[in-house]
Amino acid sequence: MAGLSSAPGMADYNASKYGAVGLDEAVRLELQKNGHSDYIKTTCICPYFIDTGMFDGANGAFPFYLLSPKETVDRIIAAVQ
Repeated sequence: MAGLSSAPGMADYNASKYGAVGLDEAVRLELQKNGHSDYIKTTCICPYFIDTGMFDGANGAFPFYLLSPKETVDRIIAAVQ
C-alpha cells in the first residue's frame, strides 16, 4: 500500500516503497525493450500488513486482514514460481 499511496509522516517509508515499485517497472520495461521479457520475469512483492512487531495494534479493514508471516512467505513463493 505504501508504494502506491502516501501518508503524512511517512515520507521516507513511502519513498522507499515507491522506489521498489518504480525499479520493478523500469527493469520490466527494459527487459521488454531489449527482447528478454520472454525468459526473464520480475516480481514486485507488495503485501498488506504482516503480523510482526512493526504492525502491533494494527487492524485489517475489509477486504484486507493482517497476514501471518507464513501466509506471506507462501504467497511470495507462489508468485515467484
